Amino acid sequence: MRLRRRGSGRPGRWVLLAVMGVPLLAGCRSWQATPAAPAALIADGRPAEVRVTLADESVVTIERPSIVSDTIRGLSASGNVRAAIEDVRTLEVRRSSVPKSMAFVILHVAAVVSFIAIVVDLQPHYRGF
Repeated sequence: MRLRRRGSGRPGRWVLLAVMGVPLLAGCRSWQATPAAPAALIADGRPAEVRVTLADESVVTIERPSIVSDTIRGLSASGNVRAAIEDVRTLEVRRSSVPKSMAFVILHVAAVVSFIAIVVDLQPHYRGF
């Protein structure tokens, strides 16, 4: 007779928890304008990326931004990017959005409960409850 350790027979449970839980941990993030001066925000806050609207109305997302002299430098989808601080009209950073996160959690839980209800209803030995 072979003994099984408890919990070793159901790897699907962990997969299900990972699929359901990972999006909930990520939360919803959105770009939010900041009133702080670009130099102060980048030097003090050290954001991973910023979105900048320039004087010519172009919008650039800059990863790993840094301030050198009077210029914001970093990486964008098109390569290295530089922008003079005086040309920056708006500066945005990614922040968590509580209302969006709560809506996502509620919809996610409703979808999981609905899926479980459908699966249980389709099982012939559960009919009649």
